[in-house]
Amino acid sequence: MNELPIQLRAKHVMLCGLWFGQNKPNMNTYMKPFVDESIELYSDGLIWQRESGEVVTSKVVVTTMVADSVARPLIQNFKQFNGEFGCSFCMQKGTSVLKRRGRVRAYPYEKTDLRNPSQTDDLVEEAIAGNPTKGVKGPSILSCLPDFNIIDGCVPDYMHSVLLGVARSITTLWFNSENHQSPWYIGRSTEQIDDILTSIKPPCNVSRVPRSVKEKKFWKAHEWSMWLFYYSIPTLKEVLPEKYLKHWFKLVKGVSLLLGENISTLHLSESEGLLTEFVQEMETLYGINNVTFNVHLCLHLPNTVRNWGPLWAQSAFVFESYNGILLDMIKSSQGVSLQIMKTVWLQVAFPSFSQKNMVAASDDYLALLESFSVEKKMVREVSRSHGVTSLGRPKICMIRNDDFLALNSISNLENRVTVKYFSRVVVNAEIVHSQNYSRTFRRNSYTVILSDREESIFSVKTFIVCDLGQGETCYAVGKYYQKVKQDICSQFKNPCYFIPVRKSIGPLVAVQASQIKEKCLFIKTVNRNVDIVFKFINHSEMLR
Repeated sequence: MNELPIQLRAKHVMLCGLWFGQNKPNMNTYMKPFVDESIELYSDGLIWQRESGEVVTSKVVVTTMVADSVARPLIQNFKQFNGEFGCSFCMQKGTSVLKRRGRVRAYPYEKTDLRNPSQTDDLVEEAIAGNPTKGVKGPSILSCLPDFNIIDGCVPDYMHSVLLGVARSITTLWFNSENHQSPWYIGRSTEQIDDILTSIKPPCNVSRVPRSVKEKKFWKAHEWSMWLFYYSIPTLKEVLPEKYLKHWFKLVKGVSLLLGENISTLHLSESEGLLTEFVQEMETLYGINNVTFNVHLCLHLPNTVRNWGPLWAQSAFVFESYNGILLDMIKSSQGVSLQIMKTVWLQVAFPSFSQKNMVAASDDYLALLESFSVEKKMVREVSRSHGVTSLGRPKICMIRNDDFLALNSISNLENRVTVKYFSRVVVNAEIVHSQNYSRTFRRNSYTVILSDREESIFSVKTFIVCDLGQGETCYAVGKYYQKVKQDICSQFKNPCYFIPVRKSIGPLVAVQASQIKEKCLFIKTVNRNVDIVFKFINHSEMLR
């Protein structure tokens, strides 16, 4: 299992192989160098030295293989998902059905046996004898890896199967004009949906602001993630017919339970039930030809989490991001593979090269090396107090009347004093804005969750740094949101990260800025009496 903290994994992706060509490689040949080295690292181990001088031998065990549903069967030497017995996790045969001018393989819900390594070995023996059966075409070199499970170890990737698969395909069905006579068609409400969607202001650590559904074919996986888990329910609530919204809600809640940072057996059981119902109802609501392999894969997600932990721990997001880095290494159309390899080797060699040449290096040389290896600071720390760093140049002036009353709610101020006003602070490693910060009008980074017992929702109007008798301290001035009990989708309990709120009416109040726990996503609903605040499902993979 990858023992690196999640925030470091993306910075330590290893390029073990590169294929450049018009056709896919023979996977048993392509993977052989990796498998041979993995076996050596398993048996002999890797010898390294701690800072204390202690020499350690670490053994390497390959536990999981992450790939999309096209590459996975190639590596396992199984049939593709559009062939009979195309699921590499169970024995469902699938059904060939008509769709438009051709045929596709559908996977209507049915209870089937799961595959296991022992059974797969028997099927491999039959395939070697010339009788490929039950989707197994032959042996896979991954079977040579010590302690590797060729079935459970090849995990379904939710980025491809759920976000770029199920979420995208169902959303496309809703807006495709070919379905204008279908009960789920909502293409006539595109403008209404866009008005709500494009008015959403995510916090600044969400990489992209919402784009129109007319541009959905250009949405990235992260945008589909935001659509599925955050934007879709409040956007579709007054548009999509209720039975289809409830069906979609089961997907939203079922998958979100598998993305948490603390997943209990109850969460797994609830997710399993929701996703099973989602797949069962898919044929009735959308027709058998839309019960795709990606829909079927939803049934196998809970077991993957049961075996290997949350979905974000084995998703392809890190590797897809690295593909972007590889593309940046290509500067011309000639010798593409050589360009990539030269750049990769330079990156690998640079740290050891610089270390050898820093012994008697000049100041100019050291400055040059530092410019290559150290990230430049975009902001300068202005002041720091009680774990809060205030950013930017302060506005020093006499405290305003409403802010004076707000500070009086936590301390008895006899007279108005001179204070420092700030628009941005860093707290708990996150940049939080105030409403007065005008440079990001498409963002809302001022709605936050506090670290009190109730996890109160607070909207920051401004930040004030002053001394109220405990030394110079940063205070957040604003208003609380009042939590209300209201299920967004009738007959279903809200997921734990949905928080319906109503804005409190009253004077400004002040809290210590160090009480800010995290930013959250605020969305105004069509019903303006109750809005929704979303906590982020996890902090490990969500903010890419």
